[in-house]
Amino acid sequence: TQFEVAPVAYLLSVVAAIVYLVATVAFRRPGRKWFWVAVTACGFELVGVLGIGLWTTLDSTLFAEPTVWSHFGSGYGYVPLLLPFIGLAWLRHIEPETRSAR
Repeated sequence: TQFEVAPVAYLLSVVAAIVYLVATVAFRRPGRKWFWVAVTACGFELVGVLGIGLWTTLDSTLFAEPTVWSHFGSGYGYVPLLLPFIGLAWLRHIEPETRSAR
């Protein structure tokens, strides 16, 4: 409701939400292509939460409002930090060849 106050922070949160949605869809779809979409989405989220988390820890005045990735997702119980690791760990045990293509 106050986009003009902190557009970058709100846009980062929207990007994170879209990537979480893409990852969720990719986890449910069979095939090699969707496996790599899921890996890419988890990797993007990991880079985002680590990068923005470190950046906001070093400069807490970086954004007018916190993002989902600010301070490594502390405002969300660190779930944004944990999810990419959990997703990548799960995908590590799933071979693309063993995922049946429909």
